[in-house]
Amino acid sequence: MRALLLLIFLIISVLGAPRLDLYMDIGGVRFYADSNDSSLWYAAPTAPRIAQENGEPAYRLDLFRYLGRSGTGDKNLFWARGVLTLRITRAPLPPDARKRLAENLKTIAKPKIVSSPVEHALITVMFGDINVTKEDEGRWSESTITIGLDAMMAQLLWKATEAGQTHISVVTTETIPGVIKGKEGWKEGRTEITYTIPVILDIQQYPHRFSKVDMGGRMKRGYTQLDVFDFNFVDNLKPGLYKEEVEIAIPTEGRPLVKKAVFKKGGDVRQRIRFHLSKNLNTPYRFRIIEIYKDGTVIKNPWRRKKGETLLDITQYAERSES
Repeated sequence: MRALLLLIFLIISVLGAPRLDLYMDIGGVRFYADSNDSSLWYAAPTAPRIAQENGEPAYRLDLFRYLGRSGTGDKNLFWARGVLTLRITRAPLPPDARKRLAENLKTIAKPKIVSSPVEHALITVMFGDINVTKEDEGRWSESTITIGLDAMMAQLLWKATEAGQTHISVVTTETIPGVIKGKEGWKEGRTEITYTIPVILDIQQYPHRFSKVDMGGRMKRGYTQLDVFDFNFVDNLKPGLYKEEVEIAIPTEGRPLVKKAVFKKGGDVRQRIRFHLSKNLNTPYRFRIIEIYKDGTVIKNPWRRKKGETLLDITQYAERSES
């Protein structure tokens, strides 16, 4: 133990580290003194905020709904999913931080400011029963969080947004390593910096950042277009998955007409396939899913039959039975 303490003391004496027991709060940001250099101060992470895109908040809410019809044999089917996307960034350091540090220190005219180390970071989005957390091993300056919403939460959030009653919170927590000076000298320590901010989804001011798509409708003949959905990437249901391809075969005279939809992480959860022909809605078609993983593994699942509805959701397909 003495050897370890001596090693820590030697490292701190040479390199320095944030002193977690000596700090100043300036403009809502915490600054830690260096253990070795009195002119050096470490700025803790600043508060998060919603990023801006062309002067507008960088968020998006998409709602997709499908209502079955008697023509497809799924009259009582109701399907809904949603996607909430938030891009989060950091507030800048107070512009007068160095000046105010100097005023408080008095003996140091030009203090130096560097970013504090961060060994672990969490970003959590909370709304109703939703509690989604993204982890990072170090300091971050910008992060995008995409959340898949089930039927109930998607419609609940949409209705709350329309009523101007959204209550979404973003919580960030970062662990800062450093040292604390005690009676026996330096010892390692850690502290957490936590912020909580509200997010208001303003559908009145930014209507183009919201989309509600009702599929199916009154079509009497199908396959002119087919909406394919894949939430496996958003919900992280298949770890290590790089790409997912869906091949759809529509029965025609001679050989089937085959079209393909491709899904990747960060891409759209919905792909619309157009066939430029029409068939009876209740005519079954076939499809298969090809999974391509980051390690090079390729899994070609068997062809499946699907009833004639114009919605195909392949999310966690292996765990659901298809007709």
